[in-house]
Amino acid sequence: MRRANKINQLEAEVRAQLDSHLADFVKVASFEEGVLLLFTDSGSKLTALTFEKKALIANLQEKPEFKSLSEVQIRVDPSLF
Repeated sequence: MRRANKINQLEAEVRAQLDSHLADFVKVASFEEGVLLLFTDSGSKLTALTFEKKALIANLQEKPEFKSLSEVQIRVDPSLF
């Protein structure tokens, strides 16, 4: 339960950094050893998120819970949405 709460908090922070057309289509899978793993629902959203990666990393690194963030990985899994 604790891990789920942490993931939900991280997901809220990630979504807050994204435009609304992307935020609703992002789920945080994990954040371990500086790598944030995100899932999205389609290849087109994956492409859009890829263009946002640098800014997302920079903005998230300003938050204490993301100080160790070094990489964002994005994968597609429509079944999660």
